[in-house]
Amino acid sequence: MLFNSIEFIVFLSIVYPLYRVLPFRGQNFMLLIASYIFYGWWNLQFLFLILLITSVDFCSALIIDRGS
Repeated sequence: MLFNSIEFIVFLSIVYPLYRVLPFRGQNFMLLIASYIFYGWWNLQFLFLILLITSVDFCSALIIDRGS
């Protein structure tokens, strides 16, 4: 999915209104799922890498928060 494609315009027209109506926590979760869809659309091999990086970052943040 390229930024100048019809698929992106349809994707954006779905994601942006959802972002505007959801509360803060819902916005974060929806953007996370939308980014997985966006990058997975391009190449499914990179989707696993993004899921792994997200998990490592989340666990690292929990450990840092526990140490504060």
